Amino acid sequence: MKIKICFLLLGLVLLGGFSFAQTKTVSALDQATAEVCEGLKGLDPEKATVEEIKTAFQNVMLKAFGAHMNELMVEMKMENMDGENGRKIGEEIGRRMLTKCPTYVMLAAKMTGSSSDDADVNSADGTISKINSSGDFVQIFVKDANGREQNYYWLKYFKGSEGFENGGLSNIGKKVKIQWSDIEYYIPKAKGYYKLKEIKQIDIL
Repeated sequence: MKIKICFLLLGLVLLGGFSFAQTKTVSALDQATAEVCEGLKGLDPEKATVEEIKTAFQNVMLKAFGAHMNELMVEMKMENMDGENGRKIGEEIGRRMLTKCPTYVMLAAKMTGSSSDDADVNSADGTISKINSSGDFVQIFVKDANGREQNYYWLKYFKGSEGFENGGLSNIGKKVKIQWSDIEYYIPKAKGYYKLKEIKQIDIL
């Protein structure tokens, strides 16, 4: 009987150790990122107003901060919480959301006014020289008749975008008429606002 009990206890210990080993620890930053993303899922980027997006974003961010404040400070190696440290944590969460939260880019674009349909639309003719899809956004480079190359950003649906899906590398070398709007966009990785040329339409000539 004692031998059976010993084997039973040994089995429980090994099982417990195995379960513990299988448990993956989620960092406070990742947990906060997931909670903020979840809190924004109910917002439709096309229908929600800028004020609704800002209010919802502030509310879910404050909620995540409150739930994980101590852990966030430890992970970010902070001794106290002030405005500057709060900004750093918010920027780090924003960087993670850029790759982990599908709706974040569209919501952020609308908050910074980059989705406005009232922006001035410019146009130019040229030849597609290259397409870069290795970063956060697809960039389409167009070279004009004088050899000057400009890069344009594919941030959302535009007329003619179907021909560039799945890489669109077959379009390199083709002459096009491209329409775009200059927008100011917040790039979390660069920690600042930058002007980008957002593609509105591309026509193959």
